[in-house]
Amino acid sequence: MSRMLMATVLLTLFTAALIRGPAPSIAMSAYKWKNRPLLVFAPSAKAQCLDQQKAIVVANQTGFRERDMVVIYVTGDYVSASLGQGPRRSAQALRADYGIKSDQFLAILVGKDGDTKLRSSKPVSAARLFALIDSMPMRQQEMREQG
Repeated sequence: MSRMLMATVLLTLFTAALIRGPAPSIAMSAYKWKNRPLLVFAPSAKAQCLDQQKAIVVANQTGFRERDMVVIYVTGDYVSASLGQGPRRSAQALRADYGIKSDQFLAILVGKDGDTKLRSSKPVSAARLFALIDSMPMRQQEMREQG
């Protein structure tokens, strides 16, 4: 009876993984436990939302660095990074990993644990990002250790 239950559980988990597609954590595995990636998806380099998000990052670089953030821009067919190295994934693969349409703007914050912490269809202010990150237990521990 327990073997049947175990087989059912494993089959269910395997099927769920196939339906979901590749796990975004695979794309972000190089950052796990080191960085907090902010992925910014935009239809093109001329998107107004992209310009707004880039301006937020530039104006708050110190805060982004203090929180071990890497900003990854996925615009059109291109992937670039600010404050660190970008992933070794194509724009198409990253969009597929996160279920993002090519004409969509979306900002996604990934925690050091590899889980998605925030998804926003509008540019995200530094204050909102920093408040969210600073409320996380891992960041609280980092702040205590830094004194």
